[in-house]
Amino acid sequence: MPRRAHQACPLCAISGSELRLTPYTESGIGRAARGDTIVHILDSAASTDSDNVSSFKNVTTGSMEESMTRQILRFGVALLFAWAPINVFAADPFGLITVPSNYSVTETIQRFEDAMKAAGWMIFARLDHAAAAEKYQQKLLPRTVIVFGNPGSGTVNMVTAPTLAIDNPPKALVWQDDQGKVWLSYNSAKYLLETIYPRHGVAAPPLERQEALAKFLMEVARKATQ
Repeated sequence: MPRRAHQACPLCAISGSELRLTPYTESGIGRAARGDTIVHILDSAASTDSDNVSSFKNVTTGSMEESMTRQILRFGVALLFAWAPINVFAADPFGLITVPSNYSVTETIQRFEDAMKAAGWMIFARLDHAAAAEKYQQKLLPRTVIVFGNPGSGTVNMVTAPTLAIDNPPKALVWQDDQGKVWLSYNSAKYLLETIYPRHGVAAPPLERQEALAKFLMEVARKATQ
């Protein structure tokens, strides 16, 4: 019987690679839009690659070693993920923290504002980008910015650095992705105090204050989303 011609495989470029499935973690490199696993493909050495390709061609139905079985499984899983559409968000931009919410956009916003008010902070405004877009016959998934702050502690810096007011009060964003998942994003305490403040000539406060603010924002985010 004539031997069947070998067909080109879209995975030939990753022959001999190691396929690793990593579950989503908040501190990870990427985020799966639906909480799915993230696929990482780690290229192996060129020599190992050529050996694996050679051995793959010599596989027969009657004899298949355990190591070759594992490689075939890797190729199969890789092929599955290569053709299956998986939406993965890139890593958060520098200084931005994004956490998933168990609630709707409206509920997440309300829970965030309630947590801020309960701690004695003020809600200055809501900026509803989707509502604004609709007035101009544009479609946009929910993207609502919440402007919040504490004038009791924040005003003093604006006295000596008026331009700080263009970046403060801080903001949070509640948004929905294409799969209907709701997220909460906000600037980290480190970014606010070590990047925003120095931008306007305000010295970064002591580390203790940064840690206290980071803990506070994390707790508010938890109350809003969990």
